[in-house]
Amino acid sequence: MKLDLHGMRTKDAIDRFISDYNKAVRLGVDRLEVVHGYGSSGVGGDIKDALTALLDAYPGKVRYIKGEILGNRGMTVVVPDKPLPPRKTALDDVILNMLSKPSSLKEIEERLSGLATENEMHGAIKALIRSKAATEEVRGGRILYMKR
Repeated sequence: MKLDLHGMRTKDAIDRFISDYNKAVRLGVDRLEVVHGYGSSGVGGDIKDALTALLDAYPGKVRYIKGEILGNRGMTVVVPDKPLPPRKTALDDVILNMLSKPSSLKEIEERLSGLATENEMHGAIKALIRSKAATEEVRGGRILYMKR
């Protein structure tokens, strides 16, 4: 099964990926080739970065092979195992996974550029802090967020 996300807004591309991925799980598809391109910089665009962040947040639900290993930086091969939640729900898990390493709000926004609006990211961070899954700390005059 192949999924081409070229030319889509990042949020729309991730929504489409999750929908097609979950369909692949239901159908028992063993491999989903996701074509995301590699951005104008030639090293990766917003869709690729957002997809990688999403997949990294669910190591027990999904396995993947980066296209670089296969000789094509513009694609990722995904092995569907278990269904993924919708993008807005997944945002909490993606951010929490990022917070394994202390991160500033700017770093989070840059890494997840296009995956969610700033308001969605801020809301997710606040919710993670309220639920005590994450914490914030001031270091060197910067506010850093980290997983508890």
